[in-house]
Amino acid sequence: MLDFHSKMRENIFLARERLDNDFAGSKEAMLEIALDKVKQFQIASDTIIECEEKEILTLLILAGMFQAFSLGYGIGKVEGETLKKIIL
Repeated sequence: MLDFHSKMRENIFLARERLDNDFAGSKEAMLEIALDKVKQFQIASDTIIECEEKEILTLLILAGMFQAFSLGYGIGKVEGETLKKIIL
């Protein structure tokens, strides 16, 4: 199990690097989606959100998207190397 954890950490770190470099377009797309989600939230909740609050909410959504991407990337790499399906 320790090998799995170290491999996942390595792959998650690699995913973060690739998101900054190779997948910069994906990173920008995630930002656009996060901004759209904030707008949808504002409409659904029928509230006015200050600029600073919008930025914080956008960053929270974006962080979750980056984390999901990194975990998915790491799991996919481990599955590809071991040829076994990973179930969390």
